[in-house]
Amino acid sequence: MTDTGMSGIDGPAPSEARLSELRLKALIEASPEVVYRMSADWGEMKELAGGGFLPDTNDSSRAWLMDYIPDQDQAVVSAAIDKAIQTKTLFSLEHRVRRVDGGIGWTLSRAVPILDDDGEILEWAGAASDVTARREAEQQLRDTPASRIGSRSVPLRSTCTATSWNRTHRPL
Repeated sequence: MTDTGMSGIDGPAPSEARLSELRLKALIEASPEVVYRMSADWGEMKELAGGGFLPDTNDSSRAWLMDYIPDQDQAVVSAAIDKAIQTKTLFSLEHRVRRVDGGIGWTLSRAVPILDDDGEILEWAGAASDVTARREAEQQLRDTPASRIGSRSVPLRSTCTATSWNRTHRPL
């Protein structure tokens, strides 16, 4: 038996399984990440700790796709899920979500299958990061008119051209 340093204080030490569960719960609560569990076929969200980014749920939900994913993105998310299920490999997708404040945000969502001894999927455990700020900054860069970018590079081009001309046309 492993000494956890927790025995004798308030009674018997928790079992290894219970201690593992408590550690996982503490890690989830300490993390800014969204943490979730899905059924083997992703038809049911079993639990989601939204980290202040997405609405929390402790109740199973079969309507999670409609509740969390904007309509126009559901097909892309579903296709990525189907591929992960078929290959029993990592689900990883950056996609839009409905935030806890009702707005639309972006997340990088990753989930791994938990397999039984026969290699069949029991459920999925996942985490998601809020990447909204990065996506908005990228969009601002794309929306910056090319004329503004080009006008800032004119002095540099002029300097480079003048320097090149001076190198090739030096007096003897």
